[in-house]
This record gives sequence, structure tokens and C-alpha cells, in this order.
Amino acid sequence: MACSLAAALGKPVLGVHHLEGHLLSPFLSADPPEFPFVALLVSGGHTQLMRVDGVGEYEILGETIDDAAGEAFDKSAKLMGLPYPGGPVLSRLAEGGDPKAFKLPRPLLHSGIWIFRSLD
Repeated sequence: MACSLAAALGKPVLGVHHLEGHLLSPFLSADPPEFPFVALLVSGGHTQLMRVDGVGEYEILGETIDDAAGEAFDKSAKLMGLPYPGGPVLSRLAEGGDPKAFKLPRPLLHSGIWIFRSLD
């Protein structure tokens, strides 16, 4: 679709990986960061801590060992019968919730591993 639209408008097409788009989106702000910086990448299927040294220069510092945050939100929303994608709806509902209503266990608290694992 993008290639057809670009051809019709006589414009060039530049492919950008969607995760790279997330990593570089802070440059759209009024106060963009300087390289290098550390980014928390939370996107649907990814929850990663990244070192960003420059455009195209990225290093994964750590990532979740199970579901990504967005995926967990969507799965929870589905269990509650909320529409897809349920993450945003669940997030809005959580703002009015009682944080002490349920005592939830801390996963992997005494396992000897971090929730984020290093890939080194």
C-alpha cells in the first residue's frame, strides 16, 4: 500500500522497522535526547531495555523472559471479555481500581534471576 501511494504521489519510500520507529520516536519531541541513550521499548510483543548509540546502532541490554507487557495486558483483557486490543481499555479501568483489592505474588522474587535478563 505504501509503495503504491508513494508511486502515485511521486515520492520515495523508505522502509523502517517498526521497533526502530519506537526507539527513534523521542526525536519527534520538542526536547529530543542525545546519543547515546537508554530506551525502554514496550510494544505489543516486546519489553526490552535498549542502548541506542545512533540510528541503526542498538544493543539489547535486557528483556522479559515471559510475556511482554502489552501482550499481558491484551491477554488479561481477553479473559475479562474486553474488546481487542484490550490493553488501553484495561489501563483506563485500572486507573479507577483499588490497588489493595488483591494481594498478588511477586514472580521470581527469590529465584536468583532478574525479571529482565541480560543477554550477555
